[in-house]
Amino acid sequence: MLAPYLITAIRAAHEGGKILRDFYGRLDRVQRKDSSFREVVSEVDLLSERKIMEAVQKAHPQSAVWSEEAGMIGSPSANVLWIIDPVDGTVNYVNGIPFCAVSVACLVSGQLFAGVVHNPFTREYFYAQQGLGVWLNETPIRVSGARLLAEALLSCAFSSKSNSERDQEYLAFGRLNDLSRGCLRTGSAAMNLAYVACGKFSATWGRKLKVWDVAAGLLLVTEAGGCVWTDAHFRAPDLFATSCIASNGPIHQELCNQLPQLLPAATASAQGSAAAGASLSAGRRSG
Repeated sequence: MLAPYLITAIRAAHEGGKILRDFYGRLDRVQRKDSSFREVVSEVDLLSERKIMEAVQKAHPQSAVWSEEAGMIGSPSANVLWIIDPVDGTVNYVNGIPFCAVSVACLVSGQLFAGVVHNPFTREYFYAQQGLGVWLNETPIRVSGARLLAEALLSCAFSSKSNSERDQEYLAFGRLNDLSRGCLRTGSAAMNLAYVACGKFSATWGRKLKVWDVAAGLLLVTEAGGCVWTDAHFRAPDLFATSCIASNGPIHQELCNQLPQLLPAATASAQGSAAAGASLSAGRRSG
């Protein structure tokens, strides 16, 4: 049975998605957020955010909300915290490319409990509840069965600003593209994770994202049986950047081995997990 928090998240994502559809192709105003010409905010981001926040706060008035544009509303230490991205993939959206999403996640006692990623143009609703599973439009979904990178379609999300590690990102992108069935840069980290959860992509990786880009999607992948590494801590919210790797599981180690310069902590974590698994397996065989 779906919990009230997940039902609220689905309804809130639906309200935000209606705004995206209503204003698609007729934006009047797009502004830069900062010095990066890729970090933009449109009037639709603000309208969608308002609708989502209204739906959440009406249903759960004691909750705190942390949204991309509005920031923190309420106490960061609240037992229930909503993390909202009203339009993930704004650059796609403002350029008439319908690959974007509304992302709504609910944390309870600091743990991801419910998450929704909704693309209103494809009418895809990806939603998950901790310990209960994950669905796409009422159909349960699972990660892909790829066993090797050579069998996998991948996606990635680069940091939006130029930095000293950008060359490494491009090198990794090219290398993984050559080793797999392709590596796509889609413009929406939330949709990347949703597509890993349903098996369209076998893995995705990204650096210097924001937590609202990935919070709901990480739960989708986990509940779909996938493997996730992230340095997001979901505590004391601020505007920190985060990195993540999400995969179907079998290709996780192979993928992390290709990203040691970019994400050394993920590589070390994957190697540690593999070593622990090998040790456990050896113990079982000897028993």
